Amino acid sequence: MSTIVSALGDALVALTVILALWARRDARAAQNMAEVAREAYAEQQLAAQRETELVRRRQRVENVGEVTERLFWTLVPSAGGSSALPQAWMPDRNRIAQLVVGLAAALPSCAAIPEAGTPEHAFDLAKQGRNEVTEELQRIDRELRKLHSPAIPQAANATDLDGNENVADAAVPTTWPSDSLSAPPTS
Repeated sequence: MSTIVSALGDALVALTVILALWARRDARAAQNMAEVAREAYAEQQLAAQRETELVRRRQRVENVGEVTERLFWTLVPSAGGSSALPQAWMPDRNRIAQLVVGLAAALPSCAAIPEAGTPEHAFDLAKQGRNEVTEELQRIDRELRKLHSPAIPQAANATDLDGNENVADAAVPTTWPSDSLSAPPTS
C-alpha cells in the first residue's frame, strides 16, 4: 500500500510540475500578447496624432491658397495694362504674412508675397504660390492615405501559445479595404 501511495504522491508531484510549466508558458504568452497590444495601441495613438496634425496643416494650407488665389485674380493684368490699386491687393498681401507662419519652407513663393512692392511682383509670386499650394495639398493627401492603408502584422511578432512563430497567420491582413466587395481569403 505504501508503494501505491508513494507512486500516487510521485504522480501528483509530476502533475504539479507539468501544470506549473504550462502556467509559466501561458504567462509568458500572455505577457507577449500584452506587449504586442501595448505597442499596437501606442502606434494607433501616434497615427491618430499624426492625422490630427496633417488635417490641421491641410486647413492652414487651404487658407493660404484661398488668399493667394484671391490675390492672383485681383492682380491679373488687364487688357489695357493698368495695374491694380494698392487698396485692392495689399490687404491680401499682408494677410498672407500671417497665414504662412510655419509654412514658409513648403510655400516659399507664398511666404515671399508680403515682401512684394509692386502688383507685378506680387502677381508673379501668387502665380507660383498657387502651384506650391496644390503640391503641398497633394503631399498631405498622400500622407493621409498612407495612414489609412490596411496594415499587415509583422511575422516576427506573431507567435502561438507555445512561443513558436506562426508565420501563416501573420500574413493574413487584420483589416480589409472598405471598397472590397469580396470576402477575405480563407486558409
